[in-house]
Amino acid sequence: MGTGVSTKCRKCQNQETYLFGVGMIYWDLSNIISFFTPGVQKKVLELEEIYRFEEVDYSHDLFECIHCDTAHSRLSLEIKYSGNLVYKPQYKCYECKRKLKPTNRDVGSFKCRKCFSYDLEETNYINWD
Repeated sequence: MGTGVSTKCRKCQNQETYLFGVGMIYWDLSNIISFFTPGVQKKVLELEEIYRFEEVDYSHDLFECIHCDTAHSRLSLEIKYSGNLVYKPQYKCYECKRKLKPTNRDVGSFKCRKCFSYDLEETNYINWD
């Protein structure tokens, strides 16, 4: 079962929801391949034609943009194949288009993605499947 948290900016009232973990349909990559961008889907299918995947790991995770200091929820993916090769898609910030990096920071510690103020409050906690 996955979890999540919703935030609301006290300044501009913008609301965002951040998901974590996986749900029941996530037991196989083929069930969720459509959740990824077309470029990631194409790369996964190309790799699958050539290699046998040794390990596949995916989960909704929290990422941060160092430049904007904003939080982003993404369905992360890591595929290990051919001994020591690893495929991990790169995720970009919607605002500045720079690369995102995984983070363990609290969602409320980031700037609002709409007005860029440090006024986020966590409003709801959810469980999803």
